[in-house]
Amino acid sequence: FFFFKQKTAYEMQRGLVGSEMCIRDRFNMTEKDAFKDPYMATCWMDVIKDVAGMPWSGKWHYVDTPIIADNLTISFHPQANLTSLLKNAIAAVNFKPCPSYLNCQYAKALMYRILMHLVGDIHQPLHACNRYSKNNPNGDDGGNRFKIQFTSVINNLHFLWDAIVGLDSGQVYYPPPNVIIGYGTQIRKEFPIDKFTEELKILDVNAWAQESYAAARDVAYVNIVEGSKPTDSYLITGQAVAKKRLALAGYRLAQVFRNAYNMDLSLIHI
Repeated sequence: FFFFKQKTAYEMQRGLVGSEMCIRDRFNMTEKDAFKDPYMATCWMDVIKDVAGMPWSGKWHYVDTPIIADNLTISFHPQANLTSLLKNAIAAVNFKPCPSYLNCQYAKALMYRILMHLVGDIHQPLHACNRYSKNNPNGDDGGNRFKIQFTSVINNLHFLWDAIVGLDSGQVYYPPPNVIIGYGTQIRKEFPIDKFTEELKILDVNAWAQESYAAARDVAYVNIVEGSKPTDSYLITGQAVAKKRLALAGYRLAQVFRNAYNMDLSLIHI
């Protein structure tokens, strides 16, 4: 399991930093190789964005559906985004049979890394919106520009939701595997898979994005004032929504893998 940022200290401790991580992957990497170290795989999309010279890939992590406040009028132009890449990744791992002249094993290994990260992103409510207001007339970048008073580390709304609405302290930006596993165990107990019978029938990634958008519009931006401290009531409500979204993200990710390759999920040792 994973939480929204899907980054760990594990990669850093093993020296997998900067362009050394991602770019030097062997060309003959197979699908199974992608799961030898799931912690490395899940952070790959952030690494290529932040430290491997590909900042333009940031647009792949979100959908900027507008939330309009203060009766503003804006001009919105949809562009290639998170849902576009997810659709392509799911199609790629389902591509059969593979022509002999293509290295499909390598391509699918990359797609699995993309899926491990972006299925989490699309279930984070603030990856599915961009709020326009008097304070942020050009948009708040999914809450990144929506400043709050919480801790010295968590100082904007996006990071608060990345940190499971304060359930995580955010002090360790790359949490180690045992922390990730601990959250996963806790959340699975609270939200077992049998609570999501209807949701797991929804396979359209646009619908997943709309779910997150609704959670942002109806929960994340409600009962909180920019520049203020979130109330206890806000944190309790938000944590419940965030944990449910996390659980659903994990179950849907497993479902994508099963459907794509009849995959033995024991490959993923978490």
